[in-house]
Order: sequence, then structure tokens, then C-alpha cells
Amino acid sequence: MKIAKFQRVAAFILAFVLMVGGVTFAVSANTEEEDSSLITDIGDIKELLNAISYSEYITNYAAVPRAKTPLHIDGVKAVYTGANGNEVTLIDPQTDAEEEEAHKNATPHICEKYGRKAIYVPSTGSVTWTLDPNSEEYAILKEVARYNMSIEYYPEENKSASIERMLRINGAIPFAEARSLMISKIWKLEQSRCPKASFEVPAGANVDEFIATGTAAGFAPVREDRDGKVFINYTIPTTWTSTNSAITNDQVLRFFTKDIDLNEIRTGLDDVPEWTTYDFKDSNGFLQTPFELVMVPHEETGLITISLESVNEPIVISGINLKTPVDLPSFETWKQQYADAAAGAGQIKIEGEYFSAASSQTIYPMSDTTSAMNSPSSTKFAVLNTVGGDKWQSPGQWIEYKFSVDQSGMYKIAARFKQAILDGMYTSRILSLYSEGLDAGA
Repeated sequence: MKIAKFQRVAAFILAFVLMVGGVTFAVSANTEEEDSSLITDIGDIKELLNAISYSEYITNYAAVPRAKTPLHIDGVKAVYTGANGNEVTLIDPQTDAEEEEAHKNATPHICEKYGRKAIYVPSTGSVTWTLDPNSEEYAILKEVARYNMSIEYYPEENKSASIERMLRINGAIPFAEARSLMISKIWKLEQSRCPKASFEVPAGANVDEFIATGTAAGFAPVREDRDGKVFINYTIPTTWTSTNSAITNDQVLRFFTKDIDLNEIRTGLDDVPEWTTYDFKDSNGFLQTPFELVMVPHEETGLITISLESVNEPIVISGINLKTPVDLPSFETWKQQYADAAAGAGQIKIEGEYFSAASSQTIYPMSDTTSAMNSPSSTKFAVLNTVGGDKWQSPGQWIEYKFSVDQSGMYKIAARFKQAILDGMYTSRILSLYSEGLDAGA
């Protein structure tokens, strides 16, 4: 929608320049409605171009304290406005068939098909939540404060592009970085292309012992007899442990399809939506912490409105969270909190190509033959032994690995990596840990 506006305004500016330069050209007369639309578009573009930076924004509100109490906003309590600026009543389907029809037609509606009551927002228009500080529900907003903001969302399957939204508070873009919020979808290794890995049992070995060991590791191994030999088939784990990773490495299990020359074939990625949370932050990656947004009632209405304007892709939203901002502690301070924690036990080795999820369809397993230390390596066949490279260099892209340790405690995390894309430049990534009793950290 905004792209179309930019194109129309660009055309208008170009025509104006040509006219001022004395170039003769023919122009068809605009209707009064088109003139009004063009003026609105120019106003939108001016607002976009004149928005202050987040740095200026936070400096302007430096005296405003951080919020001390969080607030949850029900996602369903919203108003949808179409691309033409007219409010559209949200459909509340009463049957599964009606909901499927609304989804099929990309109609904004109350959605319950994904296990939560939420609002389905198409790739056009905007959705707005209105908060009244004078009401009991939002009374906390009487005290002007700074909040971190996040949404609980379900990335509706559609195109491969990321979800993009523009944030407005009280109808205005608070700062330039709020013009483009890039919200990730979730991509996982295509299970149909991750076949069972086969291990040939050595002649004379006890097959039952191999199966018992694999079962204890959570593999559910299956015996297969073929060509006079015994094989055990394993399915790729969803969560890595010290036992199943040891079996994978000891038996050199490979969960990829091979071509007739025994080269491993690159696995595709499936769009696998699930409920997740997005913290409003800088999509360009210049800021490592989420935005701190000031909630100030409108001087005329006394209300606070939060709007998300569609730029790309549909989304399902179940709620908005206004959270209390906190500063991440230094590593030494964080470590001190666990000074009495015991050392961890066991070791888990996860091959980089066996990630549990990624933020982009372009992040996939690849073959690297530049080092014999790559695991695994082969001089005969192509093996997919790495992930990332030039496919993982854009701000906001992430890769996730899921594992379970043998016991709670302190562990070291080491990664073998290479940066050869930008000559002389360093590589930086944010490390986040999500565990019961442990907040995400960077």
C-alpha cells in the first residue's frame, strides 16, 4: 500500500519538475476525489520523511520514567480500517466453514482456528487498539511512562516474505525506525526431505543392544533387513540430548536424501507457523534492545491509540504486551547470580545443519569443503555440513537449536564458524537462551 503511494507521489513530483523546467506535456484532468487522495498521499510521505530518529525520540522523553507495571491488551479488542481509510466491522465467524471462508477471502475477522481467540489482519489496511486511561482496565496508563512493546502473533502461511508493519501511536509515527517493523516467520527443515538415517550394524554385533541404546536415547529406532545385512533406521530428533547426539556422531547418522552419486541433496524448508512473540525493535539491527515507547494520552481525546498498519503479509494477533523495560546485566553480574550453581554434566554436539528453526527460507544447509575439520567431511561425496554463510547476513535473521541438558548447571557453549563474506570485517551475533527459570539474554 505504501509502495503504491510512493509511486504515485514520485510520479506527481516528476511531473511537477518537468512543468517547472518548461517541458511541454499532456496531462489528463484529475477528478476531485483523485486530487484529495494525492494530497493525502503527500501528507503521508511528508510524515514518513519528517519522522525523528529513535535516538532523538528517546532523548526527548529522557525525563519520563520507565513503567513499573506491565499491561496486557486483548488483541480482539481492536478496530480494523481498510486501505481506503474506512472502518470495517470485524466478522465473527460462528462455524469453522465461515472462518475458513473468511481466511480464504483475506477478510479481517475474529480468528479461533489456531487455538487462541485472536484477530486476523490481512496484508492491507490497519488495526487499532484504543485505550482509555480513565477506565479501570487501563487506569495504569494515567501515569505517563516508557514501555517495551510486544505482540503475540501467529505468522499466517502465505508468501515467503517476512511480515512487515508500521507502528503509529495516537495516529502518528513516533520515530523513523517505527516505519518498518519486520516480523519473522518460522521455517523448519522439510520433514519429507529428512529421511530416516540408516546405520549398518557390524557383522556379529548384537542388534538388540543397538536398538535398546537408541530407544533409551529417545530415537524409536526401527530394524530393517536388506541385501543380507541389518540396518537400524533413526528419525532426526526434535530436541538434542547428550545421548542422541552421541549416537548421531558415533554412528555418523545423516538425515538427508542422497542422489545416485551419494551426494547429499539440500533440504528445503517448510513454513511452519506457531504462536510466538515479537518485541518491537529496530529492523536494521543498529539497536540491540527493544524500543521504549511512551504512552501519553492524546491532548484532545484523552485516549491512547496503538495502530499497526499493514505493509506486507497477513498476521494473526492474540494480544499486545506493554512491558517494563530492564537493562541487560553484564556477563559478570549475570554470572554472579548463579555463583552457587553446580557445573553441568554431559556434552551435546549439534551439527550446524540440524537446526530446529530459522527466520528465513534462504537459510539452509550447505556444503563446505574448505577444511578437513568440518564435520562431517568427505573427499568423495558432497555433504551438507554447514549452515548460514552469505544466506545469514541480514539484520534480524536468526537460527534456533533446541536441546535438553542432563542436569541444571553452568555450561560452556562453543561454535565453530567462518566469516569469509566481508574481507577484514568481524562477525557479530546475538545469543539468546530460553529456558525454564532463565530469562532471554544477549
